[in-house]
Amino acid sequence: MPLENWAELFRCFIGPAARMQLKKLDLTVQFKMEPRADTPLSPDDQALKAIREAAKQLGLNFETFG
Repeated sequence: MPLENWAELFRCFIGPAARMQLKKLDLTVQFKMEPRADTPLSPDDQALKAIREAAKQLGLNFETFG
């Protein structure tokens, strides 16, 4: 899904589902980020550290590969 359409997920799916008084709503989100060959990711990258910390605070799994 293109990045510019992500807000539509909330408007069209998540918001309406949250208002349906469901017994359970399980949401799954998976991000796959691939750096450009000329700008590899560093474990010391501040943006990557912020993402990792946000995932931790939200109780989400965060894995890096490669």
